[in-house]
Amino acid sequence: MPGCIKHAIWFFLFAGFNLAVVVLVLNCVDGELELIVLNSTNSSGSAIEWLTISRDNSGRKQHEQRIQEMETDYRQIFQGSPVVSIIIDPDTGNILDANQAAIDYYGYTLEELQVMTIRQINIAPRGEIDECINKVSRNHYKAIPFRHKLKDGSIREVEIYSGPVKLKGRILVHSFIIDVTARRRAEADLRESNRRLRDFAEAVSDISFIIDEDGRYLDVFGDERMLPMPGTEFLGKTIHQVLSEDSADFILNEVQQAIISGIQRKGIYEIQIGEEKQYFLGRTVPLTYIVNGKRTAAVIAADILEQQENTLQMIYELRRRSDIINSVLDGKVDSNKSFAYTCSSLGLDINLPAFVCKVLNYSLDSGDSNSQLAKINCDRKRKDKMMIALSEIPNCIVWGCQDGIYVLCYATFGKHEWERSKEIASLIRTKLLEDDSSISVFVGISEVHTGVEGLKKNCSQALSAVLAARSRAVDGGGVVHYREAGLFQFVSEPLSGNAAREYIAQHIGNLLEYDQTKQTNYLVTLEELLRGASIRETAEKQHLHPKSVIYRHKSIAKILNVDLNDYQTRLTLGLALQLYKLNANNL
Repeated sequence: MPGCIKHAIWFFLFAGFNLAVVVLVLNCVDGELELIVLNSTNSSGSAIEWLTISRDNSGRKQHEQRIQEMETDYRQIFQGSPVVSIIIDPDTGNILDANQAAIDYYGYTLEELQVMTIRQINIAPRGEIDECINKVSRNHYKAIPFRHKLKDGSIREVEIYSGPVKLKGRILVHSFIIDVTARRRAEADLRESNRRLRDFAEAVSDISFIIDEDGRYLDVFGDERMLPMPGTEFLGKTIHQVLSEDSADFILNEVQQAIISGIQRKGIYEIQIGEEKQYFLGRTVPLTYIVNGKRTAAVIAADILEQQENTLQMIYELRRRSDIINSVLDGKVDSNKSFAYTCSSLGLDINLPAFVCKVLNYSLDSGDSNSQLAKINCDRKRKDKMMIALSEIPNCIVWGCQDGIYVLCYATFGKHEWERSKEIASLIRTKLLEDDSSISVFVGISEVHTGVEGLKKNCSQALSAVLAARSRAVDGGGVVHYREAGLFQFVSEPLSGNAAREYIAQHIGNLLEYDQTKQTNYLVTLEELLRGASIRETAEKQHLHPKSVIYRHKSIAKILNVDLNDYQTRLTLGLALQLYKLNANNL
């Protein structure tokens, strides 16, 4: 008998009804429960034909309907979610359901998943899995790290977002699975990259700082012996908290200028640390990443004291070598003794076949009648720097002289000697132009010789060749071999001084004066004509009409009062032009 009917009967008994004959009819319509009692008498003996007791059951039905609708909505969301989702029985670990995203991700069919347990997917120890299921069946947890195995055997790094859910009156576990394999690998790669970078930075003798645009230290690498305190104590501090005000202002300005311009800045840093000054060769490099909304830069500082000492020692050795070799070449000391010394002390073996390159960075001191033709630079420091750079070329000996730099290169006699000498000369120019691309470098190459006398001949031929290169002046300089020197093979000294000036004035002085007065360039036209260029070629090169070139030809002949078709006249004017190029700054 249903419990509700039992309660109705007990009600009648307590009310004093005499239930002689009872017929019960249960009629449930729209939640209405009817209890009909027939042929009963009350306590006074009066007959009651029927009595109806009813209870409204519609609220329960609505509640059950809402629950059913919610479960339907939940299932639609579950199935339609693009996130991998599974339903787990917390008591057994069985997978009860999985959405399409889970089916695609794991590679199993729904039927296969529904006969599996989570332990067949999660490769963690069983105890760890059970403990996790127990926790998430009571509370929600985020980003629980695990490793899951797919049907193809591959292992994926995942993060689990799990919590309890009530379905059909049961407490189950609903888990979202997020694949983080790529992110974990990227994080591992980044950690490895950072580790290598830090190891590299720690291995070098320099010290490096990462500083933001406000001057705050973010990281420190390198040799901490250069620091006034441990590197970790810099972190979070500003430059002004570590350095003197002037030094801090200077470094902060370098950092901000590098960040704003996006261009690396270099220089010698004089830093006041405590009570002493230290000097560093510094570079400030703008970085691309942002920290706490602030742009950043790397400041690399190298203690230049040791570097300066090494450079000074190298300069001393180069100058000592230069003095000894020049003394031999000038005949100021006994050649045999000098030869023995150079072999033992300088590594120079002049018994081996070699050629010599002479290098000029041409510069004349205006107005100085004693100026040398091939002075490398008025600044001796620059010449020393160039010699150090050229010393890096293998199998070559470098020394300086009053009017340039000599480079002796060992070679072999044969058909390849020409090509090798040209390659070395080009390498010499490249080395010097790397430091300053604005200079003009001229290189003259000698033939191959041996012995002390051969060395002297090498230097003489290299001088003739470099003078020829200078006389054919082109932008950036040039390279000329002794075989290509032409008339300059007969020139063993720079052609300068009063004799050269008189020769130039006598033969092309009127044309120089005309160009200066009229602001023309007839001298350039004359050079092209003397080179044998045709009227058409000269016109194209100088962007002139051919008739203009013909007119200039006649005008030049008239200004100089010469016949430009005469062979001897052309030789004379050609020599005057070359002398002018050699002495242009001294006229």
